[in-house]
Amino acid sequence: MVRKKREERRNFTYDRDVLWNVIKNVKIPILTLDERWNTLFAELIRRPEIKKKTKLMNELLKEQGGMVNRVKEMKVLKKRLMTNIVDNMSEIDDKDADNLRGKKQDVNQRLIRDINGKLEDSKERLMELPYEIMQNNRELLLESMIYGYTIINDNEDRAEDLASDIERLSLELEEKTKQKELIDKQTNALYSYLHDMIGADILEKLDSKM
Repeated sequence: MVRKKREERRNFTYDRDVLWNVIKNVKIPILTLDERWNTLFAELIRRPEIKKKTKLMNELLKEQGGMVNRVKEMKVLKKRLMTNIVDNMSEIDDKDADNLRGKKQDVNQRLIRDINGKLEDSKERLMELPYEIMQNNRELLLESMIYGYTIINDNEDRAEDLASDIERLSLELEEKTKQKELIDKQTNALYSYLHDMIGADILEKLDSKM
């Protein structure tokens, strides 16, 4: 029975499509940020294809975090520029300052248009990133599952071998324990007999010499 199960484990092949269909709708944490994943699959991270996906995941997360901060900064800058435009519009009319004020307004408006374009691009990218992160994360999980089950199967084989060794050694220990008990019994019987025959004093002298 054990041998049959072991053969089944060795001959089993993982169907990636089946596994993917199982996990594709499962909500999972970001693996590269998960302490248990990093601990349990430390060896897996060294594999070239997994190392590549792990690196990509870290890059995507870094890009997402950086872009969120840049969007916040651009919004602050845009608000400041719009305030400048309003302030310039409310300045007292001065023919000598009109030309300079017009140039300032043009610069502010150009900067705002530039920021609006960057904000639009950033928002589109921020909408794409969660899907890319989720997709790459599931691919990491898929490889982790295949690797994990490979280790589990190897461990079960090893555990069966160790169980056999333990059983064999237990029987051997039991047999040797019985042998020792017989030897001790014989030794004690002989010592007791000699003690009775020649007396304790003489036996102690013999013990010291022998």
